[in-house]
Amino acid sequence: MCSSDLHWPKANDAPQRLVLNFVYTLPFYKFGHHFRPLTDGWNLTGIGTFQSGFPVEVYSLGYNELQWSYPDAYYANPAHGQLTGQPLDVNHNPRNNTIANVQNYWINPNAFTIAPNGTTGDANRNPFYGPGLNFWDIALEKDIHLTESKYFELRMETFNTFNHAQFAAPDGYVGDPNFGRVLGVQLATTNGDGRVVQLGAKIYF
Repeated sequence: MCSSDLHWPKANDAPQRLVLNFVYTLPFYKFGHHFRPLTDGWNLTGIGTFQSGFPVEVYSLGYNELQWSYPDAYYANPAHGQLTGQPLDVNHNPRNNTIANVQNYWINPNAFTIAPNGTTGDANRNPFYGPGLNFWDIALEKDIHLTESKYFELRMETFNTFNHAQFAAPDGYVGDPNFGRVLGVQLATTNGDGRVVQLGAKIYF
């Protein structure tokens, strides 16, 4: 392990994470007691998740350090990239970052190159952070009481309620034509990457 590997973030490092939750009873009771079966028992609940991204490894599979040869190279660690001196220029909205008429760049791909033969590359293992998370899960609930202890609960649940794109990590393979580009999205919910709406009902007795 290179000494530089010991001083840079590991692959599962997320410096900031904030999770909020709320339960809000909707004040429909103000419409009067004559409509209590319709106006009582409405709740709005939600969980908001905000997290910075994970580090992105910049690597090459050319094994230019000349420490491995086929077939042993199959088990070798990927080689580090080589810094070129150009700015990294991280762009947190890749939809607005176009380089040479190609869209969806998270970084400036010209900031790295393949290391010269016989060297390990001077870029650190995880030199920048990828996209984070930013989404809300919100539900609307209605309790319909039959007796004091027996009631129905109707729910409309939304996951990734505002359909916010959760970008996946950019391609970190130096030398690949898509190096530095975001090519997909993270799964923000258990059912997919976009907004998910589901209906549910429970009986309490």
